Amino acid sequence: MVESRKIKTLKNIVFGVIGLLINLIITFISKSIFIKNLGIEFNGLNSLFSNILMVLSLADLGFAGAIAYALYKPLAQKNYQETAIIMNYFAKVYRIIALIVLIVGLSILPILQYLINEPIDTLPFSLNELRLYYSMYLLNSVCSYL
Repeated sequence: MVESRKIKTLKNIVFGVIGLLINLIITFISKSIFIKNLGIEFNGLNSLFSNILMVLSLADLGFAGAIAYALYKPLAQKNYQETAIIMNYFAKVYRIIALIVLIVGLSILPILQYLINEPIDTLPFSLNELRLYYSMYLLNSVCSYL
């Protein structure tokens, strides 16, 4: 029996809401564990780095939606050669975006300590550790584009 579009849409909504709730619960639990075990300073760093990288992720400029739109027709027609051409093009675009995010992210390293409200000598980590943590977050973000 073929499912109607309405049933598929309802299933999609239900699974989307369930996924969102699970993500919310996991985020809450992980932040609680981070605050309890690592202290509020590291949680603040996590938030700062996440916000910086969220701004850098604007370099994406909605390419995910463009990919879905561009692939709809070739996939519906089972035109796998055109699908491969489109995917190769978007792979190149995402490599360029990753490079831009990496360059801009690395250019923030010299001013990173000025983005924190507290003087760096009052925090439980050094400036080099701060830069190392940020670099790890940055590389994680860049890898998501590749």
